[in-house]
Amino acid sequence: MRLRYKPKKRRIGEICLQNPPVNSLHSELLTGLADGVKTLEKDGCRAFLLSSAIPGIFSAGLNLLEMHNQERQDLLNYWARVQNMFLTLYGTRLISIACITGAAPAGGCLLSTSCDYRLMLDHPKAVIGLSESLVGLPVPDWMRINFCDVVGRRHTDLGLQMGILFPAQEALRIGLVDELASSPEELRQRALQKLEHFLKVPETEDMTVGGAASFWLRHADKAVTTPIRAKITGQLPSWLHGNLYRNGAAVKEIGPDRFNHLFDGLACVHKFNIDGARGQVTYQNRFLESDEYRADMAAGRIEVSTFGTLGRQDLCRSLFGRLMSTFRDLRGRRSATDNCSVNVGYFGTELYAMTETSKIWRLNQEDLGAEKQVDLSKVVAVNQATAHPHVDPDGAVYNVGSSFTGRTPSVNVIQFPASGSPVAETGRVVGTIPHRWPMEPSYFHSFGITENYFVFVQQPLVIQVKKLVTLKLMKRPVTDAITEKAAEGTWIRLVDRRTGELHQTLFKADTFYAFHHVNAYEEDGHVVVDICAQLPGKCSIMDAAAVKHMSSNESSGVDGPMLRFVLPLEPKSDVSPETNLVSLPDETATAYPRPDQSVYCVPRTLNPPEYRTLDLPRINYEYNGHKYRYAYTCRFVRAVGNSERLVKLDVQTGASCCWHDPSWTPSEPVFVRQPGATSEDSGLILASLLHVSEPRRTALVVLNAETMGELARAEVETDAVIAKDFHGLFAVASEAVHRF
Repeated sequence: MRLRYKPKKRRIGEICLQNPPVNSLHSELLTGLADGVKTLEKDGCRAFLLSSAIPGIFSAGLNLLEMHNQERQDLLNYWARVQNMFLTLYGTRLISIACITGAAPAGGCLLSTSCDYRLMLDHPKAVIGLSESLVGLPVPDWMRINFCDVVGRRHTDLGLQMGILFPAQEALRIGLVDELASSPEELRQRALQKLEHFLKVPETEDMTVGGAASFWLRHADKAVTTPIRAKITGQLPSWLHGNLYRNGAAVKEIGPDRFNHLFDGLACVHKFNIDGARGQVTYQNRFLESDEYRADMAAGRIEVSTFGTLGRQDLCRSLFGRLMSTFRDLRGRRSATDNCSVNVGYFGTELYAMTETSKIWRLNQEDLGAEKQVDLSKVVAVNQATAHPHVDPDGAVYNVGSSFTGRTPSVNVIQFPASGSPVAETGRVVGTIPHRWPMEPSYFHSFGITENYFVFVQQPLVIQVKKLVTLKLMKRPVTDAITEKAAEGTWIRLVDRRTGELHQTLFKADTFYAFHHVNAYEEDGHVVVDICAQLPGKCSIMDAAAVKHMSSNESSGVDGPMLRFVLPLEPKSDVSPETNLVSLPDETATAYPRPDQSVYCVPRTLNPPEYRTLDLPRINYEYNGHKYRYAYTCRFVRAVGNSERLVKLDVQTGASCCWHDPSWTPSEPVFVRQPGATSEDSGLILASLLHVSEPRRTALVVLNAETMGELARAEVETDAVIAKDFHGLFAVASEAVHRF
C-alpha cells in the first residue's frame, strides 16, 4: 500500500499519495484512496487534505499499463476502480482540499477537481489539465462534466480538444485552482487555515441528492403503454435477456384530492425488456386497473378510503352511514383494498402485483394489463399477507399473513405448492405464530426463511383494533390506529418448517422496527438474522412516510442501520445472566439468558458509519436462507427519504463499494446471476433510475456486481412523469422458476 493516512487533531485528516516515481493511479492506489476516505469518515473527521509525498508531482494520472493490451474483464475491473474512487472522493460529506505541489495531468486533474478547494504551487513544473487527447484517449462524459462544473463550458471545450496543461497562473485565472502559494510550506499552511475556515460552518444534514423534495412524491400524470426504445451507452452483456418488472405507488392525486401517505398512491407497474445479444432495451408502464383505481377514476377524485387517506364515500356519509359502513367492515362484507402497489412476483408461471392485503392481481406479462383478481382469504386462512413472499428452487411460494377468523388472532405461515394449478389459488397453512397482543397485532412487512425455520419479527409497532373500529365514525384514516410501544422491545420468533411448531425459545431485543429482512441462515447451532432496522426517532416510521412529513424537509431522526442478530438454537439455562450464548468464532453479536427462559439478543451493526441509513436490500437469491457474504442496498438521505446511491456491503468484513450519480436517484438494486457463475457476486446489478431535475426521464443502469462499476445505461425520455417504484424482480427469459 503506497498511501499514508495521517490523522490530524480530531477533525482534520490527510491522505498523502506516495507511489514513486509519479503517483500513477494503479489499482492498489485507487482502492487505497477510496478506503482512506472511508477511514476518515469512520474516524469522525470532518475534513482532510489530499497531498503528495513526491516533490514536483501531484499525480500523473491513470496507469496506462493497466489499460493497454488487457483482457476485457481486467480493463472493466480497473475502470470500475477509477469510477469508485471518483464517486467516493466527489461524494464524501467531508470537506476536502487538494494540495497540488506539482504536475497534475489527466487523472491528477480529476483528483483535484473532485475536491472542494484547490491550492497549487506557483512553480514552472506545476501544471494541471485533462490532457487525454494528446495520447488519443477520449474523456468520459462524467469526467468532462466534473471539469466543466469547475471552469465553465468554453474553457472545457478548448482544454479537452487541445489537451491543454494549464500553468499555475493560468489555472488560477480560469478558476481551475482557487489559490497559489510560493512554497510547499506556505501551501500547506494556507490549506490548513482554509480548512479551519470551512470548519466554522455548522454541520448540516447530508443532502447528496440535491436536497430536493422527496422523489417519492412525484405524481405520474399518465401511463407509457407503448414500449419506447432506450438509448444505450456502454455495452449490455450479451447473456442478459429478460424483463425487469417494478411496482410502486404512482398516482398521488386525482382531481382536487391528494393522497396523504406514501403507501396510498395508485399502483403503476414498470417493465424494462432487455435483449443483451441485440443491445436493445425498451421501457413501458401501466397503471393497475384495480377496483379502487376504476372507482376513483370514475368519480374523478379519491373515492375509496386507503391507508392514510379517507375517500369521499366515507367523508360524505352521514353518521348513520359511517356506522353501517363500520359494521360491514367488522362482518367482513367490505373487502380490503386491491390497489397492489408494493411488489410483483411469480406464482408458478403467472406474474402478480401484490400489496399488504389479501388481494393480488394477475398481470399480462406483455402489456402489463390486469387480468384477474385473486382474494387469498378465499384460498387460505389469512386476512392480509405481505408483498414479500419467498420462493423455493422448486417454485413453491411461502408467505405470512394475519388471520382473525379463528378463536385467537394469529399470524399464519402459508405455502403455495409448486404443483398447484394455478399456484396462487392452492395455498395451505404450514405454521402459526400467536400475536403478542391479540387486540393490538404487530405490523409486519416481510419475514425471513432458512433451511429449517421461518423467521418472524414481532415489533412494537401495533394496530389498535379497538381504535380501528371507531376511526371511520370520527372521519380518521387507518394510520391513526397505528402506534409505537417503544418501551416493550422487539421479539424474534422461529417456526419449524417441518412441523409448523413455534421454537421453544423467545428471542428478545431492544426496540427496533423493520420493513425489510436482508437474509437469514443457520450456522453451528445458531440462526443468523440480518435486518435493515429503523431505530426509534422523533416521529414514528409510519408518520415519516406521510406526505406532510416528506414535504417538510424535516428529518425524522430515524437511523436505519443494517443489524445482525445471532440466535442460539439450544441456549443453556444453567449459566449466569452475563454469559454470552453465541459461540460463533469472530462474531461480536451477543445473546444472554434471562430468568423467564427468554434470550436477550444484542446485534452487531453491519453497515459502515458513513452509510447511516440503508434499506431496500437484495442479495444473490441463490444464497437465500444460506450463509452469504454480500448484500446490495440503497443509501438514503434521511430528511426527505431519497435514495442517493447503491451500496454493495460485505457482511463478513464490513467493506463496501458503491455506485453514485448525483443526477439520478436509484431504485432497489436487483441481482442477476451470471450463467455458470461459481462466486457469489459474479453477476449484475440492475436498477431503475429517475432523473433528479427532469421528471419525464428514466433509465436502467447495469452494474458489475463485483465492483459496482457501470457497464451500461439505457435511458428513456417519455412524455409522462415517471414516479418512483418500490420493489420488483428480473425474470430471466430462459428460466422456468422466477425467484427474487
